[in-house]
Amino acid sequence: MSEEIKLPDRLYYPLPEAAAKLGCTIRDLYHYAAIGALKIAAYFPLTGDHDFVVDVPEALDEEIDEEVGGDLWGSYWAIGGLTLKQDADAIGYRAYSINGFFHVHRGCFMSLEFMGTDEKLRRPVLTTLPEAGEFIESCQIIDVSGTLEIDPRFLCVMAEDINEIKAVGTSPVGQPETIKIVSSKQAAFISGLLRMIPDTADMDIEKTPASKLLEIVEAAAAQKGIELPQIDKNTWSRYLGRR
Repeated sequence: MSEEIKLPDRLYYPLPEAAAKLGCTIRDLYHYAAIGALKIAAYFPLTGDHDFVVDVPEALDEEIDEEVGGDLWGSYWAIGGLTLKQDADAIGYRAYSINGFFHVHRGCFMSLEFMGTDEKLRRPVLTTLPEAGEFIESCQIIDVSGTLEIDPRFLCVMAEDINEIKAVGTSPVGQPETIKIVSSKQAAFISGLLRMIPDTADMDIEKTPASKLLEIVEAAAAQKGIELPQIDKNTWSRYLGRR
Protein backbone atom coordinates (compact mmCIF):
# COMPACT_ATOMS: atom_id res chain seq x y z
CA MET A 1 0.00 0.00 0.00
CA SER A 2 1.56 3.29 -1.10
CA GLU A 3 1.94 6.11 1.39
CA GLU A 4 -0.30 9.11 0.74
CA ILE A 5 1.66 12.19 -0.26
CA LYS A 6 0.73 15.38 1.58
CA LEU A 7 0.41 18.18 -0.94
CA PRO A 8 1.63 21.67 -0.07
CA ASP A 9 -0.89 24.42 0.60
CA ARG A 10 -1.90 26.63 -2.33
CA LEU A 11 -0.38 30.12 -2.45
CA TYR A 12 -3.09 31.56 -4.69
CA TYR A 13 -6.24 30.57 -6.58
CA PRO A 14 -6.99 31.84 -10.10
CA LEU A 15 -10.56 33.15 -10.16
CA PRO A 16 -12.23 29.97 -11.47
CA GLU A 17 -10.60 27.92 -8.69
CA ALA A 18 -11.36 30.62 -6.10
CA ALA A 19 -15.03 30.66 -7.15
CA ALA A 20 -15.22 26.87 -6.95
CA LYS A 21 -13.64 26.87 -3.49
CA LEU A 22 -16.08 29.51 -2.23
CA GLY A 23 -19.07 27.97 -4.01
CA CYS A 24 -19.94 31.02 -6.11
CA THR A 25 -19.46 32.48 -9.59
CA ILE A 26 -16.65 34.68 -10.89
CA ARG A 27 -19.19 37.52 -11.20
CA ASP A 28 -19.86 37.03 -7.48
CA LEU A 29 -16.13 37.43 -6.83
CA TYR A 30 -16.15 40.73 -8.73
CA HIS A 31 -19.10 41.87 -6.66
CA TYR A 32 -17.48 40.87 -3.36
CA ALA A 33 -14.29 42.66 -4.41
CA ALA A 34 -16.22 45.81 -5.37
CA ILE A 35 -17.94 46.01 -1.97
CA GLY A 36 -14.69 45.39 -0.11
CA ALA A 37 -15.62 41.95 1.21
CA LEU A 38 -12.90 40.10 -0.72
CA LYS A 39 -9.44 41.05 -1.98
CA ILE A 40 -8.46 40.20 -5.54
CA ALA A 41 -4.88 40.31 -6.79
CA ALA A 42 -3.30 40.27 -10.25
CA TYR A 43 -0.28 38.31 -11.35
CA PHE A 44 2.16 40.03 -13.71
CA PRO A 45 4.81 38.18 -15.65
CA LEU A 46 7.81 40.49 -15.98
CA THR A 47 6.20 43.64 -17.42
CA GLY A 48 8.57 46.27 -18.77
CA ASP A 49 6.67 47.99 -21.57
CA HIS A 50 4.77 50.55 -19.51
CA ASP A 51 5.61 53.80 -17.76
CA PHE A 52 4.87 53.28 -14.07
CA VAL A 53 4.73 55.90 -11.32
CA VAL A 54 5.28 54.26 -7.95
CA ASP A 55 4.40 55.95 -4.67
CA VAL A 56 7.06 54.49 -2.37
CA PRO A 57 6.37 55.16 1.32
CA GLU A 58 9.23 56.54 3.38
CA ALA A 59 9.35 53.29 5.36
CA LEU A 60 10.49 51.48 2.19
CA ASP A 61 12.84 54.13 0.74
CA GLU A 62 15.91 52.50 2.28
CA GLU A 63 14.89 49.08 0.93
CA ILE A 64 15.49 50.13 -2.70
CA ASP A 65 18.56 48.27 -3.93
CA GLU A 66 20.52 50.82 -5.97
CA GLU A 67 23.33 48.35 -6.69
CA VAL A 68 21.10 46.25 -8.94
CA GLY A 69 19.42 49.14 -10.74
CA GLY A 70 16.93 50.44 -8.20
CA ASP A 71 14.95 47.30 -7.48
CA LEU A 72 12.46 46.84 -4.64
CA TRP A 73 10.75 43.61 -3.74
CA GLY A 74 8.52 41.92 -1.19
CA SER A 75 7.37 38.35 -0.53
CA TYR A 76 5.25 38.10 -3.70
CA TRP A 77 6.24 41.07 -5.87
CA ALA A 78 9.15 42.99 -7.42
CA ILE A 79 9.45 46.49 -8.89
CA GLY A 80 12.42 47.18 -11.17
CA GLY A 81 14.38 50.27 -12.17
CA LEU A 82 13.07 52.73 -9.60
CA THR A 83 14.35 56.26 -10.14
CA LEU A 84 13.26 59.31 -8.15
CA LYS A 85 11.54 62.11 -10.07
CA GLN A 86 13.62 65.24 -10.38
CA ASP A 87 10.95 67.97 -10.28
CA ALA A 88 10.81 70.03 -7.10
CA ASP A 89 7.59 68.67 -5.67
CA ALA A 90 7.91 65.04 -6.80
CA ILE A 91 6.70 62.35 -4.45
CA GLY A 92 6.68 59.18 -6.52
CA TYR A 93 9.29 57.18 -8.36
CA ARG A 94 9.39 56.01 -11.97
CA ALA A 95 9.78 52.31 -12.64
CA TYR A 96 10.22 50.33 -15.84
CA SER A 97 8.98 46.93 -14.68
CA ILE A 98 6.75 45.08 -12.24
CA ASN A 99 6.61 41.36 -11.62
CA GLY A 100 4.61 39.14 -9.28
CA PHE A 101 1.35 39.59 -7.36
CA PHE A 102 -0.20 43.01 -6.75
CA HIS A 103 -3.51 43.80 -5.10
CA VAL A 104 -6.11 45.58 -7.21
CA HIS A 105 -8.15 48.39 -5.66
CA ARG A 106 -11.79 47.39 -5.21
CA GLY A 107 -13.08 50.34 -7.25
CA CYS A 108 -11.77 48.61 -10.39
CA PHE A 109 -14.21 45.69 -10.17
CA MET A 110 -17.68 47.22 -10.23
CA SER A 111 -17.82 47.61 -14.01
CA LEU A 112 -16.45 44.09 -14.55
CA GLU A 113 -19.37 42.64 -12.62
CA PHE A 114 -21.73 44.04 -15.25
CA MET A 115 -19.59 43.64 -18.38
CA GLY A 116 -18.82 39.94 -17.95
CA THR A 117 -16.04 37.62 -16.93
CA ASP A 118 -14.12 37.86 -20.24
CA GLU A 119 -13.61 41.63 -20.13
CA LYS A 120 -10.14 42.99 -19.41
CA LEU A 121 -9.44 45.15 -16.38
CA ARG A 122 -8.30 48.51 -17.74
CA ARG A 123 -6.15 51.12 -15.99
CA PRO A 124 -6.08 49.33 -12.64
CA VAL A 125 -4.86 50.90 -9.40
CA LEU A 126 -2.32 48.50 -7.88
CA THR A 127 -0.80 48.22 -4.42
CA THR A 128 1.74 45.90 -2.82
CA LEU A 129 -0.57 45.45 0.18
CA PRO A 130 -4.36 45.05 0.10
CA GLU A 131 -6.64 48.06 0.56
CA ALA A 132 -7.18 47.17 4.21
CA GLY A 133 -3.42 47.08 4.85
CA GLU A 134 -1.23 49.78 6.34
CA PHE A 135 -0.65 52.10 3.40
CA ILE A 136 2.37 53.61 5.13
CA GLU A 137 4.11 50.35 4.23
CA SER A 138 2.49 49.82 0.82
CA CYS A 139 3.64 50.96 -2.62
CA GLN A 140 0.95 52.28 -4.94
CA ILE A 141 1.46 51.85 -8.67
CA ILE A 142 -0.10 53.80 -11.53
CA ASP A 143 0.46 53.23 -15.25
CA VAL A 144 1.06 56.75 -16.57
CA SER A 145 0.48 55.76 -20.19
CA GLY A 146 -3.01 54.51 -19.29
CA THR A 147 -2.59 51.49 -21.54
CA LEU A 148 -2.16 48.76 -18.92
CA GLU A 149 -4.78 46.02 -19.16
CA ILE A 150 -5.14 42.85 -17.10
CA ASP A 151 -6.46 39.70 -18.70
CA PRO A 152 -8.96 38.10 -16.25
CA ARG A 153 -6.97 34.87 -16.53
CA PHE A 154 -4.26 36.60 -14.49
CA LEU A 155 -6.58 37.64 -11.65
CA CYS A 156 -6.54 35.54 -8.49
CA VAL A 157 -7.31 35.41 -4.79
CA MET A 158 -4.37 34.80 -2.47
CA ALA A 159 -4.88 31.75 -0.27
CA GLU A 160 -4.47 33.85 2.88
CA ASP A 161 -7.43 35.99 1.76
CA ILE A 162 -9.78 33.11 0.96
CA ASN A 163 -10.70 32.53 4.60
CA GLU A 164 -10.86 36.25 5.40
CA ILE A 165 -13.87 37.06 3.22
CA LYS A 166 -16.13 39.47 5.09
CA ALA A 167 -19.76 38.72 5.82
CA VAL A 168 -20.76 42.33 5.08
CA GLY A 169 -19.40 44.82 2.55
CA THR A 170 -20.00 48.49 1.82
CA SER A 171 -21.26 50.31 -1.23
CA PRO A 172 -18.50 51.33 -3.66
CA VAL A 173 -20.68 54.17 -4.98
CA GLY A 174 -20.00 57.67 -3.68
CA GLN A 175 -16.92 56.82 -1.63
CA PRO A 176 -14.28 58.24 -3.98
CA GLU A 177 -16.22 61.52 -4.26
CA THR A 178 -16.66 61.69 -0.49
CA ILE A 179 -12.95 61.16 0.02
CA LYS A 180 -12.22 63.83 -2.61
CA ILE A 181 -14.46 66.36 -0.83
CA VAL A 182 -12.96 65.63 2.58
CA SER A 183 -9.42 65.84 1.16
CA SER A 184 -10.19 69.17 -0.51
CA LYS A 185 -11.50 70.69 2.73
CA GLN A 186 -8.56 69.24 4.65
CA ALA A 187 -6.06 70.75 2.19
CA ALA A 188 -7.74 74.17 2.37
CA PHE A 189 -7.76 74.04 6.18
CA ILE A 190 -4.07 73.13 6.39
CA SER A 191 -3.13 75.81 3.85
CA GLY A 192 -4.95 78.36 6.05
CA LEU A 193 -3.04 77.22 9.12
CA LEU A 194 0.27 77.43 7.24
CA ARG A 195 -0.40 81.07 6.42
CA MET A 196 -0.52 81.77 10.17
CA ILE A 197 3.14 80.81 10.49
CA PRO A 198 5.37 83.91 9.96
CA ASP A 199 7.87 82.02 7.78
CA THR A 200 5.15 80.92 5.36
CA ALA A 201 2.81 83.91 5.53
CA ASP A 202 4.12 85.44 2.27
CA MET A 203 4.75 82.15 0.45
CA ASP A 204 2.71 80.77 -2.40
CA ILE A 205 1.56 77.66 -0.50
CA GLU A 206 0.34 75.91 -3.64
CA LYS A 207 3.69 76.27 -5.44
CA THR A 208 6.09 75.73 -2.56
CA PRO A 209 7.46 72.16 -2.47
CA ALA A 210 5.71 70.03 0.14
CA SER A 211 9.07 68.97 1.60
CA LYS A 212 10.00 72.64 2.19
CA LEU A 213 6.69 73.37 3.93
CA LEU A 214 7.15 70.33 6.15
CA GLU A 215 10.63 71.53 7.16
CA ILE A 216 9.23 74.94 8.14
CA VAL A 217 6.39 73.41 10.17
CA GLU A 218 8.77 71.08 12.00
CA ALA A 219 11.21 73.94 12.72
CA ALA A 220 8.39 76.16 14.04
CA ALA A 221 7.15 73.34 16.28
CA ALA A 222 10.66 72.70 17.61
CA GLN A 223 11.09 76.39 18.50
CA LYS A 224 7.91 76.26 20.59
CA GLY A 225 8.77 72.91 22.16
CA ILE A 226 5.85 71.17 20.44
CA GLU A 227 6.40 67.51 19.63
CA LEU A 228 4.80 66.58 16.31
CA PRO A 229 4.12 63.00 15.22
CA GLN A 230 6.44 61.81 12.46
CA ILE A 231 4.69 62.42 9.14
CA ASP A 232 5.53 60.42 6.04
CA LYS A 233 6.41 62.79 3.17
CA ASN A 234 3.81 61.14 0.93
CA THR A 235 1.10 61.55 3.57
CA TRP A 236 2.04 65.20 4.06
CA SER A 237 1.79 65.83 0.33
CA ARG A 238 -1.69 64.27 0.28
CA TYR A 239 -2.69 66.44 3.27
CA LEU A 240 -1.88 69.43 1.05
CA GLY A 241 -4.02 68.07 -1.77
CA ARG A 242 -1.03 67.58 -4.04
CA ARG A 243 -2.13 64.14 -5.30
